[in-house]
Amino acid sequence: MNSRDTTLCIFAKAPRAGAVKTRLAATIGADAAAQLADAFFWDTLEVAEKLASVRVVVALSGNELLLPALRDRVDVWHQGEG
Repeated sequence: MNSRDTTLCIFAKAPRAGAVKTRLAATIGADAAAQLADAFFWDTLEVAEKLASVRVVVALSGNELLLPALRDRVDVWHQGEG
């Protein structure tokens, strides 16, 4: 088996205020919750990229323009509707 035969897929939403971490937003506010979701995502991606034996893909829901650095780092798959 080739070491890149394994794909690690990170499912993510674009970090828009009011659209992510909505239960947490009730306590800390929508903007802070979106910032936290963004930080969680980038931390997860950083850890995943250190796994040299896997291909990392991000399955993105939402506007990928909110995550512009992704195209240079990993493949982006669109989750689609529903």
